[in-house]
Amino acid sequence: MINNEKKIVKAPASKSSSLRAIICCLLQIENKELLIKNISHCQDVKSALNILKEFKHLSYNLLGDDLIIVKKEDYTKREKLYLNVGESGFLARSFVSLARLFANEVLIDGHASIRDRKLAITDFSKQIGLVTDNDLLPITIKGELQGGEYIINEKVSSQFLSGLFFTLPILSEDSIIKIKNLVSRPYFDLTLDYLKRCHIDYLVEDNNFYRIPGRQQYQVKELIVESDWSSMSYLIALGLFRGNVRIVNIIDSPYSPDRVFLNLLDEIGGNYHFSDSSSLNIEKSIIRGFSFDLTSSPDLAPVLVSLALTATSPSKLFNCYRLRNKESDRLKALIDMLTSLQAKYLYQDDCLTIFPSKISGGFIKTYNDHRIAMAGLILSALDKCKITLDNYDCINKSYPDFIKDMEKLGVRL
Repeated sequence: MINNEKKIVKAPASKSSSLRAIICCLLQIENKELLIKNISHCQDVKSALNILKEFKHLSYNLLGDDLIIVKKEDYTKREKLYLNVGESGFLARSFVSLARLFANEVLIDGHASIRDRKLAITDFSKQIGLVTDNDLLPITIKGELQGGEYIINEKVSSQFLSGLFFTLPILSEDSIIKIKNLVSRPYFDLTLDYLKRCHIDYLVEDNNFYRIPGRQQYQVKELIVESDWSSMSYLIALGLFRGNVRIVNIIDSPYSPDRVFLNLLDEIGGNYHFSDSSSLNIEKSIIRGFSFDLTSSPDLAPVLVSLALTATSPSKLFNCYRLRNKESDRLKALIDMLTSLQAKYLYQDDCLTIFPSKISGGFIKTYNDHRIAMAGLILSALDKCKITLDNYDCINKSYPDFIKDMEKLGVRL
């Protein structure tokens, strides 16, 4: 049932920024009390907080949307350290470098689907002189990470680079990093922004060549987490489908990943406007077909497929290989979704073409992928569209309040 009364929802906090803010607080040694405002309450952030418990010199207190981290004593490097990253690929990959600051041997483990994901940890470890015993979690990492000159081939994920760039400024040596084949550039730029917020210096000689002085200290007392455009894209899509959606309390930043979604709205004819810098209004729109390169923003693929189904002309998603190693094989999951909904599509030469299709219902297998679940849920809000999903709980990974927020916007599931 659809309620056409105008509804308002608060912008969700960024999972990616929340994780980076927690890492910055973990690495600082000067201040005894640190504050992170607008922290995300998603499952990946809970996993990061569980990791904090392994660092006995820290404690934390969660007060609403504020996270207070207290340093009780100095940290003493251990012989061994066990870290459970939950289902977070970012935590697994970034702590390959980071954990070497805290222990001589680190066991990284997780649960559920992440144990089946090919995270490419072994390949990256070799590039920075570390040794691993496996290519799937659980994995043990040994070796001494040192500053110096590195050529990093980062064609799988920028998450490894984020961990490395968080770590190198603390080492005693200066470092020079040459990056090849960087993907998900906006997420790497977000990491660089957090380094700047903590007064960490680095020199960029071009977009892929960096000089990082060693012997630096993280200086931070308070961080404010931005809103999550990846998650907001689903709320915006609901507004395009149904109208009368207002998103408030947006904390914006030019470094917010997937903010490119706003540019796409102009291309597809989205009817939206900012009533002020923190409030976005979206009205029902006639959506034009579009083309989108997924290289830097693979997390937008599910919502883009949902929009493409309602467009007036075909849409094309390029470089779909970037979807293969997410929380699921997201390309397979999306193709399965399109097939189940009896939608017309074509996958050829790493390009997924989606043709406008009238959706009347179907069953969506989420593969425990939060973004596939959210894509199915917004499609279920279409008139006379009876869609069922095998799993709603997986949305807790990034946006635990998504169903509640859909209900605030007048959607009854």
